[in-house]
Amino acid sequence: MPINRSVNILRSVGARGANSKTDVAAIQQQLNDLMNPPRTYLKVDGVSGNKTETAIRDFQRSVLGFRRGDGRVDPGGKTLAGLNNPMSEGKWAGMSMMPADAQPTPQTGPDSSDLTRVPDVPPGVYTASELGKIETLYAHFAKAHQRKEGKDTLDNMVINEFQIIKNLLAVPGILQYGGEFIDGVVAMKRAGFSGREIATLFKTVMTNSKGATFDELVQIFRLFSKNPRLASTLKALGRVAIVAGVIVCVIEAGNHFRKGDIGPGMAEIYAALMGAMIPWAAAMNAVQGLVYAYYPNVKDPYVDATFKLMIALDPIGAGKNAVDTGWTLIKTVIIAASTGKYPLHEIENLANRMRNSPLKPFTDLGDDLGDFMAQSWGISCFGSTISCAATDL
Repeated sequence: MPINRSVNILRSVGARGANSKTDVAAIQQQLNDLMNPPRTYLKVDGVSGNKTETAIRDFQRSVLGFRRGDGRVDPGGKTLAGLNNPMSEGKWAGMSMMPADAQPTPQTGPDSSDLTRVPDVPPGVYTASELGKIETLYAHFAKAHQRKEGKDTLDNMVINEFQIIKNLLAVPGILQYGGEFIDGVVAMKRAGFSGREIATLFKTVMTNSKGATFDELVQIFRLFSKNPRLASTLKALGRVAIVAGVIVCVIEAGNHFRKGDIGPGMAEIYAALMGAMIPWAAAMNAVQGLVYAYYPNVKDPYVDATFKLMIALDPIGAGKNAVDTGWTLIKTVIIAASTGKYPLHEIENLANRMRNSPLKPFTDLGDDLGDFMAQSWGISCFGSTISCAATDL
């Protein structure tokens, strides 16, 4: 039947799309309004399944002349424009249905033109410079067909997560090591993460981290390309929010590690895992592997021993400050034994950290007690000393 309205969608519909129920239902209805028998009308249920994606591909091939449709309708894209064109009905009716051999089949080696194809996005979302960088990123897929998994994820992010892509393009050197980043995405896909989960991971880390930069997050994704087991270890933790929490605590602990402050860094890890309420040993092993991969310089026997201690700790019987205090005391003993000098500044730094922690009432009590002892004993000793001196004179 002739269409009497234009439809707009907020996010992509169809293969690898965001597929919100409202958007899918709108596209299903528009397809039904444009098609005629012998094509089979779709059930307008807001669910994008094989029949909906096949109808979209048929429309793309028959009406728009696509060599092989991608089965997706993007906001502001050519397919949506075609669906809103009343002339499409007659053109579609005059074309035969897509034959069975043209139906999408699993591909082991898609051609490079498929891999480098940038999906349609609404006009004005990206600048010309950003679009050029996006095309360069997609060019990495043409170099190795096994990166098809990563392309699916990147498609989803380019179409539905504009700000993530904009932040990604702003990372210095992204075009130089973009291939490693993409391979990291592939490693996460192979570990079982979906494209939506990966996009959610990006958003969650950047939202919840106090010190993480997008560059640091990209560097961690590069690690997954070099060590895919890290991705599998993280996937075993379950929910994306937990995985994001592990990555956040590693990045924030690293800010301490870079300054040589191992105690506060370990305390960040302890606090993050306590808050997550997840299997302690499994999470600690995941953190340890990621920490050593991302900050190789921090690995030494003392840090190893601290990790072993933290894995064995009963989380209920210890706390963040206990971890920090334990490491600081170990460090001061080692320094004193090796140099003959006691590092009082380490204790003072620890006290300052405790003053900014839930243990502040105890540090205040200690400070008050110290002041009292200094005033009481100090004045007494000073008076005795003066008396002795006067007697001698």
